[in-house]
Amino acid sequence: MDRLEFEVVHDAEPSESGVDTPLFRRIAEVLSEFDHGYAVAPFLLTGSTDSRFFRQRGSVCYGFQPFLADMGYGEMWRTLHGIDERISIRNLVFGTSVLYSIVEQFMGARVKL
Repeated sequence: MDRLEFEVVHDAEPSESGVDTPLFRRIAEVLSEFDHGYAVAPFLLTGSTDSRFFRQRGSVCYGFQPFLADMGYGEMWRTLHGIDERISIRNLVFGTSVLYSIVEQFMGARVKL
């Protein structure tokens, strides 16, 4: 019987940011302003992110990109990081608006101009 051999090419320590933070709460609040039906939930991403370097320095980081489900789940995953990676104009406007509002409200709560 043949045996398989595995070689570790790259590994990194896992990292996470907790959900009991002012930023996570602000994300949930802003999404509910756009639609009361939205829910925010953490999930495991098996890929890699540069956020791990910021987390090592004590920063809270979330891989967060709001988008609307305007295509089927299978089609959505085929377009992510593929040759024809894309999102709809509607999603571009929605995601940019949500992110802008989160930053504006989060920083506005901390910085008095």
